Amino acid sequence: MRVTDRGTMLVIQDTPGCLWIFGTWFMAGGVIALAMPFVAVNRADVTLWTKILVFGIGTAAVAAGWYTIRKNPTTHTELDATSGRVRVRSRVPFSGTRVDDFAFGDICVVQVLPSRDSDGDEQFSLRLLLRDGRAIALHTLPSGSRGAVERVAERIREYLGVRAHT
Repeated sequence: MRVTDRGTMLVIQDTPGCLWIFGTWFMAGGVIALAMPFVAVNRADVTLWTKILVFGIGTAAVAAGWYTIRKNPTTHTELDATSGRVRVRSRVPFSGTRVDDFAFGDICVVQVLPSRDSDGDEQFSLRLLLRDGRAIALHTLPSGSRGAVERVAERIREYLGVRAHT
């Protein structure tokens, strides 16, 4: 997560590029697996059951890669002191952009949310809690560093003049 202070605007940007590369790698492997029964030199010797199995494996790899990419959008948050507005854009490759736009006054809490990963290790997420009950995530991948997430949260709190979640 990168934070840039542009005078009257604070910009928080998060891009899960490594996960996009990982998902693309899976998709490419799946496409190759799907093509192999039809382009391999020994394709005439491949049995129908083997072709069906390879088709299933290739389809699963493409689906896993697509899911990984779709589950992890890039987020670009702009806090504009001049207009008193916040704009959070979430974008997934090959898809549309979701935009949440609201006033500074709609934010009641800048929250560092602890959770546990599959190994039981602590991880931390940053989100904005709005007065209408919505929770707006500022990044998709939780961080293992509480201090780093807290520093970003504190910069946002100071900029907005809101309190921490207790």
